[in-house]
Amino acid sequence: MLVGIDGTAGGWDDADYRKMNDTSFVSRAINLANTAKPESGKYFQGPYPGGLGTGRIAFDASSFIREFQRKSPDEPIFLVGHSRGGAACIKVAEEARDYPDDKKTIEAMFLFDAVSMTLTVDTDCIPPNVGRVYHAIRDPAIGSRASWGNTGLQYSRSTLYIKRIFSCTHAGVGG
Repeated sequence: MLVGIDGTAGGWDDADYRKMNDTSFVSRAINLANTAKPESGKYFQGPYPGGLGTGRIAFDASSFIREFQRKSPDEPIFLVGHSRGGAACIKVAEEARDYPDDKKTIEAMFLFDAVSMTLTVDTDCIPPNVGRVYHAIRDPAIGSRASWGNTGLQYSRSTLYIKRIFSCTHAGVGG
């Protein structure tokens, strides 16, 4: 199962947001998952400006995973997120550690320039229940979103963490 959370919604209505993010890496990953195996991917729109809604989106995504796992308990979990959606994915992984019936391992997390920029969700550290993290980060020398530091840069020894820096803007990393 693949759960994807895109970047900040910007306050646009759902139709405008979908039009803007139809070709994002997160959206394309979910579409590919559903093409390969119908209903195996779930897309979530990102939080609003200021990070409002990040915790709610993480809760909704986590609830979806719990429900999906009831039907398919052996299905591996993969997360993909861009910008604040990446921060929400980290929160989803943290919540998966606390599932009352069964603590879940996240097979892999794919982050595209994950940033938090919210005081409501702590996402500095990848939880130890994540097996692998692939984090694509914009090159700070480009100057795109220079005041936005990345989140999810700390991780446990049990997590395979691969970070790559790309010479592009924050939006460019997200597709």
